[in-house]
Amino acid sequence: MIKFFKGSDDKFKLPKIKNARKNYDVIIHIGAPKTGSSALQKFFIENQSILSELGFQYPNHSLDENGISGGHSDLALKLIDKRDEEAKKQFDMLIDKAKKANKVLFLSSEAFYIRPQAVANLVKGYRCKIIAFFRDPIEAINSNYNQGIKRNFSTASPEQFCSRLLREHTSFYTGQIFNQWVNSFSKEDVDVYGYDSEVLSQYPIQEVFLNGLGLTSKEITASFSIENRVVNRSYSYTALELKRLLNHALDQKAHHFNHQLDWFLQGISDKSSDPSINLSALISEATYNKLEQHFREKTKQFLDKVLVKINPEYLQAPKDVVETKLPHKAVTFCRMFEVIEQLKVEKADLYRHLEEQVHVQLKNNTIGPDASKLADLFNVDYKKASDTSPWFSNAVLTKMPDFKLEDFLRETAYVAYERGETKHAQALIEKAREIRPKGPFIVKFSDKLRAEMGAYKPLK
Repeated sequence: MIKFFKGSDDKFKLPKIKNARKNYDVIIHIGAPKTGSSALQKFFIENQSILSELGFQYPNHSLDENGISGGHSDLALKLIDKRDEEAKKQFDMLIDKAKKANKVLFLSSEAFYIRPQAVANLVKGYRCKIIAFFRDPIEAINSNYNQGIKRNFSTASPEQFCSRLLREHTSFYTGQIFNQWVNSFSKEDVDVYGYDSEVLSQYPIQEVFLNGLGLTSKEITASFSIENRVVNRSYSYTALELKRLLNHALDQKAHHFNHQLDWFLQGISDKSSDPSINLSALISEATYNKLEQHFREKTKQFLDKVLVKINPEYLQAPKDVVETKLPHKAVTFCRMFEVIEQLKVEKADLYRHLEEQVHVQLKNNTIGPDASKLADLFNVDYKKASDTSPWFSNAVLTKMPDFKLEDFLRETAYVAYERGETKHAQALIEKAREIRPKGPFIVKFSDKLRAEMGAYKPLK
């Protein structure tokens, strides 16, 4: 039975959905990112046999030690990589197996989210239902900032991240992509549910999804045991800030250690007592207000066609904003140090790897204003550059007579970044990249600054 109690004063009712088993050959859950997909995929894989009994064939996929999965991303990534023939071959095997068992093929992966037409081409000739969840844009921005640090090695501050969103193409947060899904399928075949904390406080997300498959309340209650436990939650504030600092030094190709670090920090976060921090506490009031104005109205317009109506007030600006405050910087640093000490004891090999990477990047002066924090966390002697300190080390000065222009631009960009002149550092390294577009150190530093600052725009 469902371990989630509903009383007579329930505010919301789930809509009656037509039976997917009678009307579709394929069901595809596409996310969106950071809308409970990991919890759903864990639930689906743990209830494969029950889903099968109810008429849905959910193929196998793995879960990591924290119960997190990419779902059927192996198929979706073939579409992203434009390996269409391989994707078609894999899909045909899956649909044939489901058809022989008289089941509806049921797939789930966030990686499908950005490829509506490719998915439509893949399932051509079959009746396909698309199910998605969509998060309030301001909540999504906060969550995706967190995800960028967790998985994409971002070192940007929240203010940098949000300022970049206001400058760049941001359809990801407005739901505009669902217009493409409707165009690739049809309005009737695309259902989008609000990832709505009010609704999800009454119904677990698994029940909302099962209802979306057309299962009756009686079937759901009789067949499934649902525990409303969070999977793949955002990092705690302590873990997030620590990972942001470490991203300056991580070797992105060291996949084994990077996965270990993510699993460790996820475990720390799942047990953390850190309070949730609203986006309004992380950025300036002016930037927050611009985000509200920029995203709120656009989102309501784009989702009007496809949003399954459960809470009529979903996507309205909150009437009462709960104020949260950042902990004191000294408190955050002490908590990060405690996590590093725990890492040293529990994951000694990982600690030594991180310590080595921090040493290397501090020596190369490529970390920037956060260098002293990392040095203190790993107890490394480090002298921050000052306006009176030498611009170049003796080693660089020795090599400088043989420098080409792009070498000089690169080394000067390093120094500018170290002194906090990030815009000037980006201008210098981008000029170096124009001259030497395949220089590994130039490209790496350029990509780092683009991640922090956004696409380069020449200084006026």
